[in-house]
Amino acid sequence: MIEFEPLREDDLPLVRDWLGREHVRRWWRDPIEEAIDKRRQGIEEGRTDQYLILVDGRPASSRPTSSPTAPTGRPSSAPSPASQASTY
Repeated sequence: MIEFEPLREDDLPLVRDWLGREHVRRWWRDPIEEAIDKRRQGIEEGRTDQYLILVDGRPASSRPTSSPTAPTGRPSSAPSPASQASTY
């Protein structure tokens, strides 16, 4: 079963660990702490919806999605780059 749970502050160490793994570092170019800070700010300010994806009850991925009210600088019809899940 696949489930989506809101990303919480308590989940950020897991996301940090995922982003630091060698196979992820090959494609993840942003500084890890910057990515964690962005997620933390999104959680605290409620300006993004972020999810932890669970597969059979185990964390497997995360997915940030832009809030419809969050300013993105893109036309509303443009796809959000944050609409893709990252599998770790």
